[in-house]
Amino acid sequence: VCLPWAGDGIEYSYTSSNASSLTVKVVAGGSTYGKTSFTLLVDGVEYGYCYINSTATNTQFEEHTLTFNNLPSGTHTARLVRRDKDFAAAHTYIKSLSFNGTLNNAPATSDLKIEFIGDSITMGYGLSAVQGNDVTKSWAYLTAKGVNAEYSIVGKSGYNIQNILDQNLYKSWSTVANNIDYSPTKKADMVIINLGTNKESDEDTFYSNAVKLINIVRNIHGSNVKVLWVYNMMTEKYLGKMQLLKTNGYVNDVVKLKRDTSGSNGHPTAQGQLESANILINYLRANYNYNGTPQTGTSNTAGTTATTAKPTTSSGGGGGGTTTSGTVIDWDVNTNFWTEGSQIVSKDASGITVTKASGKNLLSANENNLTGYDGLTFTVTPNSGNEKTTLEVQVGDDGSKAATFPIGSGTTSCTLSFADYGITP
Repeated sequence: VCLPWAGDGIEYSYTSSNASSLTVKVVAGGSTYGKTSFTLLVDGVEYGYCYINSTATNTQFEEHTLTFNNLPSGTHTARLVRRDKDFAAAHTYIKSLSFNGTLNNAPATSDLKIEFIGDSITMGYGLSAVQGNDVTKSWAYLTAKGVNAEYSIVGKSGYNIQNILDQNLYKSWSTVANNIDYSPTKKADMVIINLGTNKESDEDTFYSNAVKLINIVRNIHGSNVKVLWVYNMMTEKYLGKMQLLKTNGYVNDVVKLKRDTSGSNGHPTAQGQLESANILINYLRANYNYNGTPQTGTSNTAGTTATTAKPTTSSGGGGGGTTTSGTVIDWDVNTNFWTEGSQIVSKDASGITVTKASGKNLLSANENNLTGYDGLTFTVTPNSGNEKTTLEVQVGDDGSKAATFPIGSGTTSCTLSFADYGITP
């Protein structure tokens, strides 16, 4: 299986009577930055991720072995996704995949398919210095997940539309291993484009190049494919020309997403990507009746070649509740998990109260040490019921192992485990 783009991967259903391990043989070449990484999701929950270091060239290939341990027993759906941006190991293949258990019939697929075309933002570049690059936390991946759609993601960091046209990237690099024209078996119902962050020579060139790209899209997916242009995550350059594309009938709509330049090199953070995805999910539900619900959070794992964390599914509200009584969060960990200096911090808001059953404010300077807690259940109460915050639970004095959870005005409760974040109690 060839995986030329971030977001490419393989999904399968398995049944195992005991905790299973997954071994994946990966062949990689064409490395520029040397690292390629893969995320494993089990039943939609991030289980862990692995890096490989490749020194191979376009004509030389190296084989690497990835191992994920202690996958849950029973019947589950697993998805292995290439998570990094496009530069590293452009020629990447899954050679083999083995596990303990039975391979079931292929998981059911959605009738809806969305294709995303973009640059580094769409690739999930620069989420933070810790998180690095992860397409599974990008607005594109989260949008597809949120409306239960099959997806295709095509893009290259630093590229504008002119670069894509000059290098024939969309038509042939989509099958980079064989450099043949892109002809998907399943055509997209909608194509969503986010280009314009990287400058064109001028506004008129942006417009004419956008028309050329859209024509290519329609030649591939059919004249009836819906096309949206989204913008604003880093800039709103060329907005007038984007709106002209709609006026002249080239795109169905132009949609404004969340501005966030607080990640690495001015890129959106994971939280900014999430908020953009939710804007788009709500738009698609309201205007196209696409099924699905906004995402309630994304995990923030530390890289590992083998995780022993047991994944648990988070649950939480979006849109239906009230925060007047606070958001109740339960982290299921043991006493020994908390080391001296472990604490809860609010990353981006004031007026947030975090209390345990005792009523003490865990954001207070003298209540931050969580040593000795057997699990941790606490309540978050915004002072007016509308604030949004990202809580970060830090383990140890250096905060090197951290789990974050974004809390919005519609969230009422959530139960999750540090295992969601690849951190083992």
